Amino acid sequence: MAYSDRELLARLIECEAGGEGENGMKAVAGVVMNRVHARGGEYARVGQGSIRNIIFQPYQFVCASETEGGAYNPQNIYNMRPEAIHYEIADWAIAGNRLPDVAESLWFYNPFGPECRRFFPTGVGYWQTRIGDHCFYNPTDAYKLSNPRSKKLQGQIIINPPVRINADFFYQEPPEIPPAGPVQILVSRPPALG
Repeated sequence: MAYSDRELLARLIECEAGGEGENGMKAVAGVVMNRVHARGGEYARVGQGSIRNIIFQPYQFVCASETEGGAYNPQNIYNMRPEAIHYEIADWAIAGNRLPDVAESLWFYNPFGPECRRFFPTGVGYWQTRIGDHCFYNPTDAYKLSNPRSKKLQGQIIINPPVRINADFFYQEPPEIPPAGPVQILVSRPPALG
């Protein structure tokens, strides 16, 4: 019998953040749901709006794998026994709720030390917050611009762009951003004269 999306998310929450307290579990659930609702990039292509596709995307969540490095991984979602709190947090996240501190974070990891790196190890995200043992990362501007819907901005340098710190980032259409001062268009060669 296949697990429902709710069951998968509850098991992932318990496995990835069961010892992190309620906010730690909500933060992890928020990252999963931010990926589910991503409008562009890898998570939109792979996830297609599916919790199941996001959780089982290869090499994303250790808990979704029964083996790691060729050895059995005993801490996997199949060995979890979610309790009421895990289901409540799954329902909370599926309903669209997010912790404000997590913002639009798409990644988290445990640095196994007191400090979070400034950028996510692959460089696609910048540090947003730390909750419990996990560091959370929002997408960088370069990652956001890899979204096909945002490519129109790549040829512009916008002075003083508006800042969007908003948990609804992935639910909204990208805004039309009026130039805030001079805009320079990057030209690869000068125009022909004459």
